[in-house]
Amino acid sequence: MQPLPPLLLLLLLLLPPSSPLLPPVPRRSFLSLPLLLPLPVAASPLSPSQAAPALSPALSPKRPNLSPQALADVVRADVAERKFLATGELTRAVYSESCVFVDEIDTYTLDKWIAGTGRLFDGAASSVSLVGDAVASSPTQLSFRFDETLQFNIPFKPRSHLTGTVTLTRDPGDGLITEYRESWDQSVADTLRNLQWGN
Repeated sequence: MQPLPPLLLLLLLLLPPSSPLLPPVPRRSFLSLPLLLPLPVAASPLSPSQAAPALSPALSPKRPNLSPQALADVVRADVAERKFLATGELTRAVYSESCVFVDEIDTYTLDKWIAGTGRLFDGAASSVSLVGDAVASSPTQLSFRFDETLQFNIPFKPRSHLTGTVTLTRDPGDGLITEYRESWDQSVADTLRNLQWGN
C-alpha cells in the first residue's frame, strides 16, 4: 500500500467523517492509515475487511436459545477476560455464522471481523473494560458500554483511547447474535488527533 497523499491525509484529519469530500474508508481503516508514515503493506494495520483469508467456520456446536442472563454472562466474559474488542476472541458459539459487524462506516462478516481485529491490535498490550454491565433491554437485544485503550500492530506502537457502546441483536428464533453494532462517543477525526505515540 502506498502512503496516502498529504492532501488526503489533511482532509482525513480535518474534515468530519460524514463529509462528502472524504472517500468511503472503513472506520478501522481511518485508525489504520499509514498515520503519516510511509509504511510498507506488511507493516500496515488492516481493517477487518482487508484481513487475511476468511477463517473456517467453527467446529464447535452453537449454543442457541440462551436466556438473556446467560448470554449476558458470555458477553461479559468475552469483554472482561478475553478482551475481544482488541483480540477478536469472542465466543463464536453464540453468534450466527451470518452475523454482520457494523460500525459507523462499514460492515464486516464474522470471519473478517475476527481475523482483522486480531491482526490490527496488540491484544496483550491493549486494555478493554466493561463500563457497568451487559444489559438485555429485550429478549432480542443486549448492549454494553466499553472503555478501551488499543495498541496497534505497527511501528512505534501508537495507542488510541476509545469509549462507546456495542449493541447485539439476536435472532428471535434461535437466539443467536445476528448483528453487532459498535458506536463511539468521539469522532474518528478526534480519535486520530488524540493518538498517543511511544511509551
